[in-house]
Amino acid sequence: MFSFLPLLLIFTLASQEASGGSEPELRAVKAGSKVAKGKRRRTLEEWRQERMMLRSRARAKAKSAPVQEAPEVLEDVGKGGPEDPEEADGAKAAKAAKAAKAAKAKRRSRRDKAEAADQQTWLKQHIREIEALLALLTLWLITRIYGQTSAKNSPKAPTRSAPVTEEELGRILFGVGRGRDVDAYRTLFLNGAEAMTVLGADNAERYLAKRSLAALEDACERLSSLLPSGTSYIKTEVTSTHQCILHVANPDGSGRTVAVGTIVRLGAVLRLVVPAVEAPRQAGPAPDFRS
Repeated sequence: MFSFLPLLLIFTLASQEASGGSEPELRAVKAGSKVAKGKRRRTLEEWRQERMMLRSRARAKAKSAPVQEAPEVLEDVGKGGPEDPEEADGAKAAKAAKAAKAAKAKRRSRRDKAEAADQQTWLKQHIREIEALLALLTLWLITRIYGQTSAKNSPKAPTRSAPVTEEELGRILFGVGRGRDVDAYRTLFLNGAEAMTVLGADNAERYLAKRSLAALEDACERLSSLLPSGTSYIKTEVTSTHQCILHVANPDGSGRTVAVGTIVRLGAVLRLVVPAVEAPRQAGPAPDFRS
């Protein structure tokens, strides 16, 4: 009987110890104590120690989770580390300046485009006025050029000489004969108004009819033939019958006279009335009209 007492005491202690733990833990022990045959089974104390170790590792892992970036920080430090504050500010300032420059260029481009658009709009609005102005300017230039060309090409009226002395008249007649200048020769004769004053209305009409261009050209040609090249002027003589005679010298030095025609004084100016080819038929004194 006393031999069963130790066994009973051991059984009682084991029952109390087993009842002191939680039922889930006992189940876990039972589940975790199943090992392959030939291996030693874990005791309850070993199981508790293992659970505590696992929990402590889990807590340590949870606490050290934010610190896992430390290797990356160390790696960045190894590459050169983060930028200095001054360098960071300089980079920001450079970036801001670059952005400001780009914005300014963009605004300038928009402004240029707007100005170009305004100019095109203004041209479109005033295109008709501009075309009219260009057309008027072109017409003005054409008229001006044509007028200048016409003025250059149009024959100019010869300046009418007004000799007041016989010597002056003789020199003019000598130059006209040497140059065969028919226009200048015509200006030395009476014109319409002067013929009316000197000859009267009836005689002036007949006189002007004889003073045609062909007749004056023939008279000028005759005068020129009497003054060949090498002839020099000496003096002018006016006879009592108002005949104008030129005294000239020939190329050989000998002298001779050339009859020019009848002259008349009209006021202070001397004028030719008839050429020398008609002078004999018009012989007689010519009136002297002095103002």
